[in-house]
Amino acid sequence: MSNSKCATPIQHDLEESPEAQEKFEKALGRFIIAWTDAETELYQVLLSYSNVSHAVGRALFSGTRARSMIDFIRSIAHNTAMDYDRKEDLEYVFAQMVIINTMRDHLVHYTSSSYSYRTEEPQKRVVANTRASRYGKAIGYEISAETIEKMTRDLYGIANHLNMHWGPRPGSFQAWRVNPEGSELLPWSYKPPQPIPAWEKTPSHSS
Repeated sequence: MSNSKCATPIQHDLEESPEAQEKFEKALGRFIIAWTDAETELYQVLLSYSNVSHAVGRALFSGTRARSMIDFIRSIAHNTAMDYDRKEDLEYVFAQMVIINTMRDHLVHYTSSSYSYRTEEPQKRVVANTRASRYGKAIGYEISAETIEKMTRDLYGIANHLNMHWGPRPGSFQAWRVNPEGSELLPWSYKPPQPIPAWEKTPSHSS
């Protein structure tokens, strides 16, 4: 049996591009902090719309991941006939947060195991889930510091949106806007990249 794992030559020695390495690692660190902040705001929204105390919320939702918190909040919004403005704002935020969450999982779990780059593009890291259970199922992406920074900017906006959904505020609900006097939504910066074609080939079996 022969196996061609990667269809594209990559370089694992990062000594050739220390500046690109440092820029990538700093961007990744800021992204992780921004994700934590946004996830904390999401948890507070879940507590608020659940109408439970902090003590009860810790007992019920300890360890709940972002996707599950989003599902809980969506169920609450449906079952309580949440106001349209609140629900619309949440859905705008949730759609982008789920997209970022997918890449966040990829970066957090697989960056160190495939921390490599194409020789001709040292500013981009090749991140692949090389621990996929079956050959041919691994997916690789080329991720740059700029890509991560776009997700970080979006997470700042997501945290601001979510913050408006909990805590005592006078008057009716007002969604967060970059310009408080305007009505335009914050346009999201991050768009999910396309996977590298034929990153990992299915092994061929010889008789």
